[in-house]
Parts: sequence; C-alpha cells; structure tokens
Amino acid sequence: MDKISALMDGELDDHEARAQFTRLRHDDELTDCWHTFHVIGDTLRGEQGLSPGFNRRLADRLAGEPTALAPLVALGNALLRPRTRARFGSLEAITRFRPEWDPIWNGLLKQHYELYGHRDAEFLNYKLAQPNRTYFTHLHRDPAGVIDGYIVYRRARHRVRDLDVVKICDFVGSRTARLDMLAAAMRFAIADAPGTYGIVGLSSVAEAAEFRSMGMYVARPYPVVLAAGVDGRVRVSFFDSDLDNLW
Repeated sequence: MDKISALMDGELDDHEARAQFTRLRHDDELTDCWHTFHVIGDTLRGEQGLSPGFNRRLADRLAGEPTALAPLVALGNALLRPRTRARFGSLEAITRFRPEWDPIWNGLLKQHYELYGHRDAEFLNYKLAQPNRTYFTHLHRDPAGVIDGYIVYRRARHRVRDLDVVKICDFVGSRTARLDMLAAAMRFAIADAPGTYGIVGLSSVAEAAEFRSMGMYVARPYPVVLAAGVDGRVRVSFFDSDLDNLW
C-alpha cells in the first residue's frame, strides 16, 4: 500500500509508476483501495466528488472512440480521479509576460533540467499572440506570495482525427507549483471545456508522474533522442517543439 500511496502523491519515478499501474490494471481489490484512498483524500480536502461510476462510464466512452489514444486515456480515467484544486499556493490569470520575470523562469529551468529552451517575455508574448488560438495563462504564487511558476494552456481540437483535449502548451515552475498548475488545467478541462478527453502536455520524462497524479490525463513524454552514452534531464514543451502550430 505504501507504493500506491506514493503513486497518488506523484513520488514514484517512471519505472516504478509503470509497475504500479500494471498492478492496478490486474488487481480489482487494489483498484478498490486506490479509489477509497482518493475518496478519503477528497473528503478531507473538502472537494466535491464525481458521481458514482463516472470514471468507469467515461472510460467506456473513450474506449469506443476511433483514436489511438483511447486505450491510454481509458486506463487513466478508469484508475485515477481528477485533481482540480490548488493545494500549494494560488493562481493569477495574466495576458502578458513581463521582462522582469525572465530570471525567475530561467532560474527554475536551470534548477530542474540540464537541457531546456530559454524563456523570456519576448518569446512568450510572441507565442501568446499567435492567431486563431485562445490561450489561458496563469502565474503561480507560493503561500508567501512569491512567483514560482506559470502555465499556458488552451483547448485543442484535431480537424481530422477525433481528438479534443486541453493542451498544456508551456509550463515552468517548482514541483508544487507544477502540481497546482496541472490541477488548474484539469479543472478547466472538466468545468469549462466539456467534451474534452483530459489534458495533454509535452515536458520532461521527469514530470510523467506529476501528470499521472492529476487523474484524468494524457501523458506523452517527448521522445527526445540523446547521443549514445549521454544522460540528462531534457525538457521540451509544445512551444519549444512548434507542435502547437499543428492543431
């Protein structure tokens, strides 16, 4: 049970998390315990629970969708409950980035990754100005009011494939800030963008467990290829890869 508790809190590495998901998929009793833990946690936090059987009904619906993502999304929704409440600080909606924030973003990136794209107000505001897109951008502040992250997301529908998700285009932050910001994106997916499958984001494999801990999710670590024998914490977002322009 300790491993399941750690999985819920996003504390397992990618290998351990995969092992626990395999256990959950094949052990009904363990799955019941997973749901019970979440109900207890939601009750203690005062969060309103979803209607009985919601995750299972959603999983059944997604399993019938003609998309290659359906099995992954179905598994995630069948086993996990969405996390939608900020627990480690507060979020503030913004429309533009200020140059004086640049050192914050690059300091956080340097702290968490070894290879990453530089972030500054010029680049971020250029991205926000792209036509035919509605971006939602938030700063995160810790309990002391200090800025420790930002997130940019939008609803994205694929014009050819049956795909409708909330796309996390870019986010930078401390670990607790990232958890709160992903919860905000999940809340948007559930409350403000009905019909979406969940949230999808590109980042580092180091964040895979954090995506999973949000509940209803699509997590796709970006397939960055490094030279043989080179290890590193590589971070690539939709903004870095320009995949935000495809759909």
